[in-house]
Amino acid sequence: MHVRSGVFIPRWETEEWTLALASRLRRLTPSRQAFTLVDLCTGSGCIPLLLKNYVSANIDKGLYPKYGKPNTTATFIGIEKDEKAITVARKNLQNTQPPDQRFPDSYNPPIY
Repeated sequence: MHVRSGVFIPRWETEEWTLALASRLRRLTPSRQAFTLVDLCTGSGCIPLLLKNYVSANIDKGLYPKYGKPNTTATFIGIEKDEKAITVARKNLQNTQPPDQRFPDSYNPPIY
């Protein structure tokens, strides 16, 4: 995970809470129904990236009873307004995801 000054650096507690949530999400979606999880103020993007990787990971079928089946229909979105953080999050996404995964460009609401 890439981090830099000016962007919140994930702490060990963040990793523990995110892994606990990822484990619950994987077990609680046995029907593989699509859902969307939004991380506001995503910073480095570590939370939605970890959740996506964990929930959609294809593991040995013998582990399904304990960890659940992968859910590849789930969507994870990181929202950030700080340009430094967006740059870091995009870099982390590029380093951890297939090329078809991307952060959208910053949202610019229309002016009326």
